[in-house]
Amino acid sequence: MLVAAVALAGAAPAARGAELDAALKAELASPYREARVAGEADLAKRAVETPGLLKECLAAPEPATRRSAARVLAARPDPALAEALSTAFLAEGDAVVRAALAEALAAQPDALAAVKGRVVEARSPELRAAFDRAVDVALATRLAGKVREGRVPGFYDDQFSDLWTVDAQAAERILAFAHDDALHHVFRVVATMALSETKRPTLEKELGDLVLDERDELDAAHDSAFDRRIGAAEILRFRSFDLSRYARFSLAKAGITAPILRLIAVIDQILANRSAQAMMAQSVTSDSPAFYEVEYLRGLLFESGYYFQQFDDYANAEKRYRDLIRRFPTSQACENAYYNLACICAIQGRRTEAFDALRKAIRAGFTNANWLLEDGDLKSLRGDPEFNSLVEEARTGLRDDSGRFWATRLQPYLPAGTQSFFDLRPDLQAAVWTVAGDKLTPAEKQRVVDDAPPADRARLRTLILGDGH
Repeated sequence: MLVAAVALAGAAPAARGAELDAALKAELASPYREARVAGEADLAKRAVETPGLLKECLAAPEPATRRSAARVLAARPDPALAEALSTAFLAEGDAVVRAALAEALAAQPDALAAVKGRVVEARSPELRAAFDRAVDVALATRLAGKVREGRVPGFYDDQFSDLWTVDAQAAERILAFAHDDALHHVFRVVATMALSETKRPTLEKELGDLVLDERDELDAAHDSAFDRRIGAAEILRFRSFDLSRYARFSLAKAGITAPILRLIAVIDQILANRSAQAMMAQSVTSDSPAFYEVEYLRGLLFESGYYFQQFDDYANAEKRYRDLIRRFPTSQACENAYYNLACICAIQGRRTEAFDALRKAIRAGFTNANWLLEDGDLKSLRGDPEFNSLVEEARTGLRDDSGRFWATRLQPYLPAGTQSFFDLRPDLQAAVWTVAGDKLTPAEKQRVVDDAPPADRARLRTLILGDGH
């Protein structure tokens, strides 16, 4: 094969693009997967070196060559070959090759959309089935791409916008994904989330069979938190309540709030019960017999705020987060309450409060640094040195006990145009400190004194630390 490849490489450009050598054709047509994969890798390399090669391969007489060209294009889409790919797909008579061409089209949504009219005109059931499969693959690939580290994404504005240009019936296809219990659960959840962007007036009815009775949903959530068995029945029950919750979220994001308000109302009924109130008020540690039940009820208070947040009722969400933090400051649920409070403050432009809440979330246990960098709710904070410091703290678990960021913390409180706290007159320093002093950690306060000009150090020690030593 090496001799043939060298001879082919030394031929004139037109001859090089005209055909593949016999050894490569044999690999592409081999019944053995390893040989075909090696041949396709060789074909992909030659396609880079020889413009026009893949176009000719798409029209080659050998089905194996056409199929392999399609597989190369599926892995490495080339917009310049969109028309050639469409033409090959429409003309293909071999079912296996047609399926490969459909996968290549799925990787190029523009080409897929452009060919639809010609597929309809062809009136071929086989061609239409292959096209529909290509659309499903294109949508599924884009949906799966939203998943990060096995987790569903948050709800961000227009994050699913790339789906709706794939096909006019994209919403119907995604609705079918959401209801297909043969698909992976996380994939179904993401499909359910995507439907919120459609704003379909029929969405409540279309997702209705995914939404459980409120008591059933909360009972399933409770049992999944306490039942340590992981049998088939438990898994199915978890999936049903998880899908129900995300269906409510999706409807709420689409402006249909009744299903999620019903759930909040039931949570409020549970938490208003005297026995639940007494349980929540218990002082417990992680080894207390009642720990998990207490934390579950406190978590319900957090969840009710989180549900309000799904349809941007930030006032009610914040009220419940702050209620949780005030009443149960040692609860595990405070980690998420602080984090979501930071999101609300960031969205509303309350930067100082956002940083304060985010810091408390991290020090309460929040460690997902990648989520901090991806969460659209926190985009107004990115680029600030304080945000970068908090991301690093979440990533490493190490706090900034050196206090080195004290200047960044004080900057928002300085008069416009002031470069440094030390540039202010003593009376202005005192005024700034009255407003902002409680925002700094003890380490940061000590660092201010240590960094002060020697002549001012004694005075600032008295102002900041309250002593003259």
